[in-house]
Amino acid sequence: MKERTFGSLSYFIKNGFYIPFLYVFLFEYTQNLFLSSIIIFKFYPANYYFWFYPLYNYNELPVWVSFFKQFVRFTDSGHLASLLYFYHPTFFSIAYNVHFTITFGYWLGKLMFGLKDTDERTHPEINYSFIEWWSACNHLCPLLLLIRELSIKENLCQTELFTYIDLYYSFLWGYFWITFIYIPWRLVTQDCVYSVLSDKAPVLVQGGFLFMIHVLFYISNMCGSHMSSYICG
Repeated sequence: MKERTFGSLSYFIKNGFYIPFLYVFLFEYTQNLFLSSIIIFKFYPANYYFWFYPLYNYNELPVWVSFFKQFVRFTDSGHLASLLYFYHPTFFSIAYNVHFTITFGYWLGKLMFGLKDTDERTHPEINYSFIEWWSACNHLCPLLLLIRELSIKENLCQTELFTYIDLYYSFLWGYFWITFIYIPWRLVTQDCVYSVLSDKAPVLVQGGFLFMIHVLFYISNMCGSHMSSYICG
């Protein structure tokens, strides 16, 4: 295995060190913090899997299947939720609930259940500190950006937010992900995606984690309702 070359162009591109500079360009071009941010948050995993997907081999399937892992995690569904909100502001409550659950599910999962992503791979050209930094950003910044959107977009305050219908569709989003994305991926690849959902994890741990996710959706809608009442007056 060849030596790691920190100063090489290959190392710079494969790790996505150019992405923060691209972010500045996108913001200058769009003059929209939310749009430029959600593009960049998706761009990093796309860049990672473009270069490093050959390191993954699921159930002896063709290696190109691994490229699509970037669309499988529940966090990845948050990128779509952000985009739907951007083009359809009435989707705000659902996008907020999804990102609230992604954010607190991730950090509480790590704290309470020892949650780990199963994607860790060893390669001399991978900068693991940068991966951790982007992971933290993807599990915090989108939620903060949505809160900012509510505080600066008057049209959002003119709509009814965080109703029980919004909560229903938020749960439906999670069930859709489990049914049509997670389960098919796991059956085909035998990849559990998250360590806490592994067959080796105790049933009580798996059940406790899934129960926590359901509770977080409910708490999110309740907190969002109070937050919107406070911000919108």
